[in-house]
Amino acid sequence: MRSAMLMLALAALAACSGDAAPADRTASGDDPSAGATAPVPLDTSPAATPAGMAAADEIPPAFRGRWGMTAADCEKGRSDAKGLMTLGATGARFYESAGVLESASRRAPDEVGAHFAFTGEGMTWRTQEMLTLRENGDVLVRSSTGPDGQFGPFTYRRCR
Repeated sequence: MRSAMLMLALAALAACSGDAAPADRTASGDDPSAGATAPVPLDTSPAATPAGMAAADEIPPAFRGRWGMTAADCEKGRSDAKGLMTLGATGARFYESAGVLESASRRAPDEVGAHFAFTGEGMTWRTQEMLTLRENGDVLVRSSTGPDGQFGPFTYRRCR
């Protein structure tokens, strides 16, 4: 069921991206938070568990919500919030990219490893994200790896 949902989401996003060939992100210096604006529905409520997906394969409730690299990123309605990250039970959204969760594992009460399939700016890629909560859940540190290497760590504050 999860594979079918992922394939459907990726097919829909691919149809919107035109036929642009993926660019070499290493040469361009792009990071995993660059990509297309295709929306991924994110339910950030603690009770969100899609049918057919085990609770172990979702982002834990303490990690969900809106996170900003700067205070301005958290201001609602800003079109230039490039440091905003939104985490839901089964996805992540950045300024110009969206990721569908493929798997997640709790490594510690304040640490989760997650594999995402991302799309953005006509490209697709996969990453492994390490998400660590600090300061009583008000700070999130994200590091990611993918075919182009290690990105991060990036530090976010919970948007209020």
